Amino acid sequence: MDQGEQVYAQMAKPFDIDDLIKRCKLAGLDLSEDLAKAMATQTISWVKESCQIHSNVMLRLFAPMLDAVRAPIMAELDKIDGKIG
Repeated sequence: MDQGEQVYAQMAKPFDIDDLIKRCKLAGLDLSEDLAKAMATQTISWVKESCQIHSNVMLRLFAPMLDAVRAPIMAELDKIDGKIG
């Protein structure tokens, strides 16, 4: 599991902003690079889950592609503080 990623109750409706805010608060977002990584992790998970439960089949097909972008996004965010790791 990536930093900040936790298991939550199943989302009730797609792209629920209140659900995303709750997830971010539970992740304890406080430092800039840590905040960015946790926010990205939570957002990717939230978008993926939303796509999986959406009535639009095209969005449901898009969900697995989000796993492919996670690593490059995290690599870029890791550069925020000027150090790797």
